[in-house]
Amino acid sequence: MYNSQRKFLLLFLLIVFVLFNCCSASLPKCTLVVSKTGNDTNNCEEYDNACLTIERAMGLSKDGDVICVYEGTYYIAKTISLTSQTLVSIKGPQKTIIDASSGRKCLVVDGDYSPTVDGFTFQNCQSDDSTNAGSLTFRCATTSPKPKLQNSVIQYSTGQIAGGVYVENCAVSFLNIEILDNQANSESGESSGGLYCSTNVNNQKTNLQFSNVVIANNINAKNKLTNNIGAGQNCNVNSNRLNNCGTCSNGGNCLPNGYCECLQGSSLPSPDCKYCPPGSYSNAVNSTSCLLCDPNYYNEKQGNSRCSPCPDSTTNKGKGNTECTPTKITGGITLLFHNSTSLQLQFDLSKNVFPISGFHVWYQQVGDDQWEIENLLPIQNIIYLNGLISGSYNVKICGWNDQGDGIFSDTMQFKTLPATVPLQITKIYSIQPTTPSSFKFGWGEPNNGGNTILSYQILYRKANHQQWKEINITNDSSMAKNYNLTDLLSGEYDIEMSSANAIGQSEYSLEHSFWTSNAVPPNAITNINLKDRSSSSLTIGWGIPWNGGKQISNYELKYCPIEKKTDSCDNINWQTINFDNTNETIYEIKNLLSGYYIVILRAENGITPNPDFSGEFVFETRNTTVPGEVSNVQVVGFTSSSITINWDKTDQGGSKIFNYRIWYNSSYIDSNVAFNFYTLSNLKSGYYAISIQAQNDVGFGNHSKKIICSTDGPQLPGKVSNLKKLAGDDDSLKISWDTPQNYGEKITNYQINYTCIDCDNFSLKNNGDDDDDNNNHNHNHNHNNNHPYGKVDQTETLVWNEIRTGNDSTSILINNLQKQKNYDISIIAYNSVGWSNHWSNLLKVKTDDSTTPDKITPNPTVAERGSTFITVNWTKPADGGSPLTHYWFYWKNIAGDGEYISIKIDVNDLESLQYTITKRENGTYEIVICAENINGIGAKSNPLIVQTLPPTVPSVPLNPRQYDSSSSTVNMLWEFPKSDGGSQITNFDFVFTSTTHEGFKIPFTSQKTVFYLAKGLLSGNYNVSMSSVNAIGKGESVDFKVVTMPPKKPSPIEGLQTISGTSTTIIISWTQPQNNGDKILDYIIEWKGVNDLHYQNTTFYASDAIIFQLPNLISGDYQIKLSSRNSIGTSLPSCVNASTSAATVPGQVRDIKKKDVTSSSIQIEWEVPNNGGRKIEKYEINYFLNSDNVDDFYYDYYNDNDNGTIIYSDQNSAVIKDLLSGNYSIEIKAMNEIGASREWSQMIDIATNPPTLPGEISSIHSIIYRRKILFNWAEPDNGGSKILNYNITCRNDKKSYLTNSTMFTIHDLSPNTNYNFDIYAINEQGNGAVTVFHNKTGSPYPGTVAYCMSLQTTSISIVLRWQLDDPDPVTFSVRVTNNEKTISGIKLNYLALDGLLPNVNYGFQIQAQIGEYKGNWSQTFYFKTAKYKPAQVKNIKIKSVESDSVSFSWDGPRNNGYPIDYYNIQVFDKKDDNPIIKTSEKLSITINALKASTTYYIKIHAHNYEGDGTDSDAKKFITKANPDKKENLGLLIGISIAAVGVVLLAGASYYYWRRRKVIKVNPNVMVYSIDGGDSSGSDDFLDEKQQVEEQFISNLINDTINSEKVQFYNDFDDDQVDETTHLLSD
Repeated sequence: MYNSQRKFLLLFLLIVFVLFNCCSASLPKCTLVVSKTGNDTNNCEEYDNACLTIERAMGLSKDGDVICVYEGTYYIAKTISLTSQTLVSIKGPQKTIIDASSGRKCLVVDGDYSPTVDGFTFQNCQSDDSTNAGSLTFRCATTSPKPKLQNSVIQYSTGQIAGGVYVENCAVSFLNIEILDNQANSESGESSGGLYCSTNVNNQKTNLQFSNVVIANNINAKNKLTNNIGAGQNCNVNSNRLNNCGTCSNGGNCLPNGYCECLQGSSLPSPDCKYCPPGSYSNAVNSTSCLLCDPNYYNEKQGNSRCSPCPDSTTNKGKGNTECTPTKITGGITLLFHNSTSLQLQFDLSKNVFPISGFHVWYQQVGDDQWEIENLLPIQNIIYLNGLISGSYNVKICGWNDQGDGIFSDTMQFKTLPATVPLQITKIYSIQPTTPSSFKFGWGEPNNGGNTILSYQILYRKANHQQWKEINITNDSSMAKNYNLTDLLSGEYDIEMSSANAIGQSEYSLEHSFWTSNAVPPNAITNINLKDRSSSSLTIGWGIPWNGGKQISNYELKYCPIEKKTDSCDNINWQTINFDNTNETIYEIKNLLSGYYIVILRAENGITPNPDFSGEFVFETRNTTVPGEVSNVQVVGFTSSSITINWDKTDQGGSKIFNYRIWYNSSYIDSNVAFNFYTLSNLKSGYYAISIQAQNDVGFGNHSKKIICSTDGPQLPGKVSNLKKLAGDDDSLKISWDTPQNYGEKITNYQINYTCIDCDNFSLKNNGDDDDDNNNHNHNHNHNNNHPYGKVDQTETLVWNEIRTGNDSTSILINNLQKQKNYDISIIAYNSVGWSNHWSNLLKVKTDDSTTPDKITPNPTVAERGSTFITVNWTKPADGGSPLTHYWFYWKNIAGDGEYISIKIDVNDLESLQYTITKRENGTYEIVICAENINGIGAKSNPLIVQTLPPTVPSVPLNPRQYDSSSSTVNMLWEFPKSDGGSQITNFDFVFTSTTHEGFKIPFTSQKTVFYLAKGLLSGNYNVSMSSVNAIGKGESVDFKVVTMPPKKPSPIEGLQTISGTSTTIIISWTQPQNNGDKILDYIIEWKGVNDLHYQNTTFYASDAIIFQLPNLISGDYQIKLSSRNSIGTSLPSCVNASTSAATVPGQVRDIKKKDVTSSSIQIEWEVPNNGGRKIEKYEINYFLNSDNVDDFYYDYYNDNDNGTIIYSDQNSAVIKDLLSGNYSIEIKAMNEIGASREWSQMIDIATNPPTLPGEISSIHSIIYRRKILFNWAEPDNGGSKILNYNITCRNDKKSYLTNSTMFTIHDLSPNTNYNFDIYAINEQGNGAVTVFHNKTGSPYPGTVAYCMSLQTTSISIVLRWQLDDPDPVTFSVRVTNNEKTISGIKLNYLALDGLLPNVNYGFQIQAQIGEYKGNWSQTFYFKTAKYKPAQVKNIKIKSVESDSVSFSWDGPRNNGYPIDYYNIQVFDKKDDNPIIKTSEKLSITINALKASTTYYIKIHAHNYEGDGTDSDAKKFITKANPDKKENLGLLIGISIAAVGVVLLAGASYYYWRRRKVIKVNPNVMVYSIDGGDSSGSDDFLDEKQQVEEQFISNLINDTINSEKVQFYNDFDDDQVDETTHLLSD
């Protein structure tokens, strides 16, 4: 069955193979594949791994390859050069095109080769030299090669001698070829536009084979005449069956000479006479050319024997016209329809008699110079002019065709309807994508109503909100009709739109809805800046971040104190402040100590996760000052001898407050603590005036305001003072007063008493709050004695009215008074102790008795004037019955814009009635003055006209001084000069002259401020000269002195950033650092790639430049550190991360220079190019010989760079060696891991020196054998001429040898002998210098084996393999040191040893022998046999069998290195469903409880430390019958024996065939087939792996295996093959 299955399988495979080959016989057997879907990184061996370009496939091909090209157009970058390949298309020439539009030949066969080209269209090929004279060139050295060109088209190409195909000597076979429309560029007679053939082999002819070939419409450049075929001497073209006619397209006959007969309407010469084209004619048979149609005549079609005249109303110009031009459309233009923006016109075509290609409609608005143009198709006679502006239009029309434009019709005028407002916008649409805070929308441009749309109006609102917002957009012709709404919140929005022109605004569109995307957390804040600072606070500002589509709710600010500006912050030192968003982007961080702080900030809008914090910003408070003034001092407790007070915390001044000094009366005491409360003890009873000063490291701050308190506790308030009238009218008065002493308890109420002195009605008018508990309604009798009128009599006719404020306000408005009456007013204060004992003095006032002040008379006068000021005097006017409160000054420059400038001056601020108006521009001024009281402003004075003096330079700045300094800076303050000279001060100039550093002088200029920080100073003392500057010039200087602190090393550099870069450079900039009092000497810059371990660095001298370029980088990410250095030390580094742009290929190599030349070498160097951001790995150098005198070298630079020689160099210099003498062209590309430069360098030509003799041979190496020596040497300098041979002479026997290789072996030498040799090179110039060298042949004795290994180790065997490098036949002996047994005559370098003991360390020595010469014994190599599970139990012997028991024994197996622990015995019947399992430590056992007359099997395996051994072969036995059951026993036994015999016979036969058969795969390979068997149905239970190993090792020992490979063949699962292969030797 097995053989039948195998035979059937083989027959099936044979049928499939035959069918496949039959079906695929027509397809080429592709070696390489090209496809438009391929990739040039592929191996091109099948369609799925196809190349993209034919050039790539050619580069991989070798002789005999078949290159299959799938359909597509392939634009070749270099010429296809064939030898013996086959280039074939899959889809044929119509679908497979090779195009050489880049300007080169399409295909070249150069040499005695016979390739095949099948199924292509070649086009746009070019060949402009005589070397490869045709677009397709076949050049052979003899006439024997037979290239094949078949099923192809050659068209639209140019060549020097042949435009299409040039053949030299080759016997080319042409099959199904078309050579059409090509041109030869040579002006000699020996050329052809189509095919040219020549032969330069003496006494031989070139025979071209043609079958179905068409060569037509090819011309020669000399006369532009058709020239299809040209042939030189001995080239047979016409003798072959060439179909020059093809099918004569003009219907003429094919003449005997192979040319078509040319009838009228066509011309000669041509294999296929072509019809005369449109616009021409031929009126004779076999005319040599076609004639052009005369003017006013035409031909629309080809093949005419005459031309037709132009119809009426048409004309044309010149010769060769194919149509006529209509002269003028005369039918007129009529108006069909019009509105404010369009005209619909119709014109009459009934009189047009000639086909027109189309119409030009010209129109212009009356008054415009510019015409607009519309083009219409010939089938249209209706004109639609849309998008017009309302008005009158001129319109004219003309027809056109290929001959040009006709004559315009008469111009006619038409008018649109009057303009209206634009129509409603109807189309508004969303433009994706949206963001949480913006969306973009567009709209269709509406009808403009006949007038240009000037603007668009957009209304938008949040959905369900009432308030609309409006945006106006000015329209222009270039504006895109879309808009991006920004600064929105996430959600739905409604939009309406309208447009407007000069007439008015359109109706708003319908409401459209748009949605922003869902809100996200705000962006991180990107910049925090310092707005203000003090010694204890920082005021910061920031740019509002993008809110993420939801209103920012709050900000989280963190700050951390640091010691140095470059320090970082520990997490535990961060302080956090949360504050609500008030739309203010400014915040003051208070209660700081002086120093540096890191500040970070983020905005939050309630969307999680919270956004990132801003970057870290470092700010410095101002230097520490004294603390601020203590405020709100209060008494909180008292006894008869003590007072306890507290107060509000004050500004610390940038340094921690450690003490408060409490002044009381003229004494003080220091608290020496920072707590804001204190108890004054041990006081005497009485009143105390108390104030407090805070103290820090700088000193004491200002005194607080004094409070007066008593040891007896808080007292009644003091007396109110300074009452005054603030305002009033006919029935009210507003008054104010000063706060009195509270005497230890806050004042909470005031009572105002007022009475009318001259009123008729004295009834009480109480305006106060009688329900106020603090008003003490019964107080009058308690303090009447202190009333300003004295004790109040109950019969007093005056009635006092009272008002209580109920708070601590110090002003009040008294209403409901009588007109023009006199009032007396007095006030008393209240605190928690009670009402004061003292009323204020009376304030006497009158209602409505005063007016505004009178006009100032006489007129004001000029007291003094200058270029920048005018001082005015005036006389006090009548106050109108109420004290004057202010004066108003108004002035204007008469030459100005006519607007007055005003200023209000409090009368209390004037010492006299004189005022100076300052800082005015020079000119003539008009000045008026008026007075003001509580009733208003009085009349203006008459104007005073005064002119300032001409402007001068400003006066000196006032009070310049130093208030702060560091080692390199000075902070200065001053006041503006008294006069700016009549011209605004523009700046202040300083000159710092050092008295410490000789010659150090530095100028500064500040803007018009009163403070300046001078930087970049050196430590020491300075004289400063300071001047004010205005437009007139610089004023006088004022001198003062400043001093800086001792010098320190520079501060860390700030503002370090990258500003630009390329793939190889990074440019950084920074802010000039503080030198801290000592001149900066230089900068140290360090950089490294982010993955690099070490920084690179460079130092450059400090200058005013704050920019630096890091060159020659590798593209990637970098960490950059920058430090500055002065004589004190080096600053801490500042860091920045930067990246180059993406890496590219290197730039073009430039500036190639010659360094040295010899007759055979050229040494060059060149400028290193831009590396493109990656290290330049090597340079590719292409060179070629420009000499026609050298047979094997020619180079066509303009068409093919591949004929040069390429070498590589890893540096920017190279020596090109082994040249022939001549002139060489050299070009170079640089290469990095991205690729090669896009362009070769500019080519340079360098000539070598004239040729000389070859140089001396050096670097001779030899390999020594017993009877031969192998030499090799480096090729010497060829002297500029090709080395032809090398001569080697053995001086011992005078024998000479010639070789053209740099390797040679001399045989038949004597062992152990010294030999002397001469060697020299030979070129065309002669013999080179002789080199003498010596060698000694080797010893006759073989070497010593130095290496040995174990190929395989089992518990009983070891396979050894060793190595000895010796070229002569060697035999080996192996000695086992354990028993001194030696195995000799071993021919191979391996040996298998069997029968060893397990777990034993064996030693081996090896000796080599050549003939009678024996080498030394090797060192001893030790290998240990393995420990293993026990071997198979064998020889089971049945001792006795009963009807219910069996006794048996067995031989103990090999234990393989470990003692046997026990034996496992299984006894089972055929069903194997309930086996009897026993164990025994002995070699025998008795098994009971068996069934009578039953067949049983016994299997035994041994067990040791490694596990269970292999089961024994199954031993069968049959139990005896029971004595009482003997009927038919004989018959049963007979049948059983017969059945068992048949089964055993069949099984043995099958097993023998499957188990022992050796299958011959091939003559050199033996395959061992082994049946694994089944444990329940086979008698063979051997371990398969062990069986294979033992059988193999046995054959190996007996030398029956001589092959190099053994493949294990198993048949466990049908014909599955184990692919494991073991290599046994090299």
